[in-house]
Amino acid sequence: MSTEYSSLIPDRDINPSQALEKDGLEEEAFKANEMQDQIECIREMLGTIGEGRMNVSPYDTAWVALVPALDGDDRPQFPESLRWIADHQLSDGSWGDELVFLSYDRLLNTIACVVALRTWNIHHDKSAKGITFIKENIHKLQDENEDHMLCGFEVVFPALLQKAQNLGIDNIPFDAPIMKEIYAARDRKLKRIPKDLMHNVPTTLLYSLEGLQDLDWEKLLKLQTPLGSFLASPASTAFALIQTKDEKCFRYLDNIVKEFQGGAPAAYPFDLFARLWAIDRVQRLGISRFFTPQIKDCLDHVYSGKHGCRN
Repeated sequence: MSTEYSSLIPDRDINPSQALEKDGLEEEAFKANEMQDQIECIREMLGTIGEGRMNVSPYDTAWVALVPALDGDDRPQFPESLRWIADHQLSDGSWGDELVFLSYDRLLNTIACVVALRTWNIHHDKSAKGITFIKENIHKLQDENEDHMLCGFEVVFPALLQKAQNLGIDNIPFDAPIMKEIYAARDRKLKRIPKDLMHNVPTTLLYSLEGLQDLDWEKLLKLQTPLGSFLASPASTAFALIQTKDEKCFRYLDNIVKEFQGGAPAAYPFDLFARLWAIDRVQRLGISRFFTPQIKDCLDHVYSGKHGCRN
């Protein structure tokens, strides 16, 4: 037999079980190397989170657009936010995530943008399309998965509907059956956190101040982060600026509008959320033991006080 093919014939002295064991060891070694590569990749990601990034939120952008000029003129303080709204309406008349349809997301974003456009009496064609979308889709909240409800939705959605009514927008079904459930959910949440408490210590309601009434701003301003926000929420901070004309609120929003070309994300800065989310993921996966130094660095950043976690 030609020697060039002899290497293809198994050695008869090799025990089949030994061959299988060898293959198994090689496979384990391959998997170990692959896992180590993945661990190193995650370590690098944890170490390079930086400031993080988040998409622009039409809802938060609308609240920024609602801020009137601080010098008293009858114009928006941030006209570029109104332009962002006008440029980002979806083909069905709504605002929100174009790739995924979630009723909570689309309806909240759309009512906020409609209110912003009607407040400044511009782009009536766009606000009319938005109103039609709301009218035709508000019933979908009835069947929506509650797990998809946005943070603070039950507090801020009713407040926006009230603003719409005050603007004379009367062709939205304000008395839709689902609204009774949303009002009840709002009342339950507000009962859990008394106003006396929320005025003196940071609570989750700081993220949704725009949905509340009769607030003591002298006390609340003491709960601002060093950057001037309320719980890193542009919408909540925009409402605070409308009510107080606070300089720190203005600087916070002005920086956001410049960075996002008129838009505003749902949270800013995003670095705290990005780090806490990453830590939560590796812990839930049961692999946090591989990233102890990186987790410590992330938590040191969170608790550094830079953004107010130790106010």
